[in-house]
Amino acid sequence: MAGEKRRRPITACHAQFQGAISQFLNREERQWSDVVSYAGEWDQDELESFPMRASCIKPSTKIENLNITLRVRLLRYIFDSLPEFEEAVEAFDRAHLLEPKVCRVKEIIESIEMYKFVRDFLLSLQHRKHIDRVLDVACGHGLVGILLARRFPSLQVTSLDLVARPAFDVFRDGWDASMRERGQRSLGNVEKLEGDFRDHLELVTETTLVLSVHGCNEVNNLVIETARSRSAAWAALPCCIRDSLFLPSSKVHLMDGCAAKASKYFREFQGVRHAFFCGCMMEKYEAERLSMYGGRAHNYLQILRSMDSRITDKGIFLAGGRYISVCGPLSLRRALRGKMKLGTPYTVEWNIKRLAA
Repeated sequence: MAGEKRRRPITACHAQFQGAISQFLNREERQWSDVVSYAGEWDQDELESFPMRASCIKPSTKIENLNITLRVRLLRYIFDSLPEFEEAVEAFDRAHLLEPKVCRVKEIIESIEMYKFVRDFLLSLQHRKHIDRVLDVACGHGLVGILLARRFPSLQVTSLDLVARPAFDVFRDGWDASMRERGQRSLGNVEKLEGDFRDHLELVTETTLVLSVHGCNEVNNLVIETARSRSAAWAALPCCIRDSLFLPSSKVHLMDGCAAKASKYFREFQGVRHAFFCGCMMEKYEAERLSMYGGRAHNYLQILRSMDSRITDKGIFLAGGRYISVCGPLSLRRALRGKMKLGTPYTVEWNIKRLAA
């Protein structure tokens, strides 16, 4: 359990965290002294403290399923991961009170990590390309878009899905209430929209960032190809990728039938296959950035993973768009030699054609 691990020492910012969770503690009838021993800085290895399914966090686990120790640790993760938002802890706590069933631990952590990648991508575009809209296609709960709207008030964020999920309103209402309590304006620059992406192509212009988080199969291709055809920027965290989309005349087999799922190596093989097809996607669309988080993946997987593999096993983040310059602060060759420090985040940018030369 998280409370049984040896933690980093509590730093000067513990007072701010104490204030951030004060309402939570009052509701739970706890004192700060009751939780101070497990309120220190977040350590990424604590991901394993949450209920796991095989190698990553169990998707069905909700905040209400966690004990008091793990709930405090989750709030500390939010506090440390989103220092730019003083209301972040309270906003997620309010969302949980509004509708506990939509507050899944994996989705929250995954969305925060994805937000950080897209945030950094948008910041890198500031002097290269003007962006005034983010279109989040197949947005699901819409949390990534809500966080982006909070971080970039001048952007218009449109969260689009075939059917809007109630979670979107829960997270937005939780954030709005926390902001109003601090005398801040609520999120007026984020909207939800129901419909097919193909019926709203007019939203994609040269100043749009089209976003696809865990889009499946043709969704990724449609999003990227539409963005490229209109000189828009794009970012994707692909989910399922069918063989025929990139290798129409052949297939990539892991193993056959039940033997594959029964094998202890199945998830590693699945990860290699996903990484391979993300590489195919990079080559086809000339993706200009790959952001990586090593986590505990093996070296041959490490270079393609964007998130810690304990969060998701499909965590490769790709982004591109016209007018984006490319640099290489860390060489692919160095990474392949295994000289990255495991568990340390790296952001790497390169040009596929340059590597192939």
